[in-house]
Amino acid sequence: MQKNLYILKSKEEVDYDEYEGFVVRADNAKEARQLAETQSRGSYPHQSLMGRFTDPKRSSCNYISRVGKSKILLSDFKAG
Repeated sequence: MQKNLYILKSKEEVDYDEYEGFVVRADNAKEARQLAETQSRGSYPHQSLMGRFTDPKRSSCNYISRVGKSKILLSDFKAG
């Protein structure tokens, strides 16, 4: 079965050693959000960050079409 691609980005300010975004292959947006949330949990220094990627108010989750011009889909750089 062919999966979909999704790009997830935090809408909140991200500190050092925290995930800001993901590109995820999943059946649907809900599964993509769950996978991102599970992966990011290990980086949470505070309980207040729990749910960042499952809450649509705190993160975006957009379907990525496989059709189109070649381009960078995610560039995530946190200068320190």
